[in-house]
Amino acid sequence: MKLYTINTEPLRDLDIFETRIKELPESRAKKARSYRLAKDRALSLGAGLLLNQALRESGINPVTVEFDTSECKKPRLIEHPDFHFNIAHSEAFAILGVGDTPLGVDIEKISPVPLDIARQYFFKSEYAYLMALPEAQRTLGFYRLWTLKESFMKAVGLGFQLPLNHFEITLTVPIQIKQQVDRHDYTFTEYQALPDYCISSCEQL
Repeated sequence: MKLYTINTEPLRDLDIFETRIKELPESRAKKARSYRLAKDRALSLGAGLLLNQALRESGINPVTVEFDTSECKKPRLIEHPDFHFNIAHSEAFAILGVGDTPLGVDIEKISPVPLDIARQYFFKSEYAYLMALPEAQRTLGFYRLWTLKESFMKAVGLGFQLPLNHFEITLTVPIQIKQQVDRHDYTFTEYQALPDYCISSCEQL
């Protein structure tokens, strides 16, 4: 799997936005323009620019390529079933994962979070793992688990239709998962590409 990242903050400038949006296919440009807030328009544009780059690198024309969605609304390429991709964003950063098997990516800015969220929504063993960490490490541990879990939920194409506590992530080396969603095996990767962010990917083997 290949990971792409972009800081979309410069794209909030109207002049830059209007210049770069001309690079997108009409349908994606229309989507980017539909957002009310400049930061959301910039994130949509940035994701589109990353996808353009990845498509070109794979020999696919981003202007003529056609998309549809799975039953769970996950975008896919109609004529290129082996080109799998997934997009995520947090704050000003957008990321794109591309591979030849189903995959998911997630990015989250590391900031204070009430750990009751983990108690309420995570698998019991995951919450126990967090509470066993030194207090100063718990926030990072939370975001590691969150991004890994969400990347799996996206890789299987269900997103938040799959409850967070219906599968278990173990932060071993390599990272392990216990799940009954399907019979496939999955591999996880964590990235330190951006300071103060957690980035994770999940890819079907």
